[in-house]
Amino acid sequence: MKTSLEEIQKIVNAAFQVNVKIKEDTQRKSLPLWDSRSHITLIYELEDFYKVSFTIPEIEQIDSIKILREILEKKLA
Repeated sequence: MKTSLEEIQKIVNAAFQVNVKIKEDTQRKSLPLWDSRSHITLIYELEDFYKVSFTIPEIEQIDSIKILREILEKKLA
């Protein structure tokens, strides 16, 4: 299953509780709002929306939208 950037955008905005514009190359370090607390909230929102579970190593690996989508699409395949 392919994830859309629009879906991810909605989930990011819900997790961060603000409207931020993301792109495929958006990195965690480039968004001050993407701190450790919002990262866990984002993971929770993704798990809830897509009905998947992330492992601790996967959660630690997610530092960009591109990597997030790669991991998510493997789970949904």
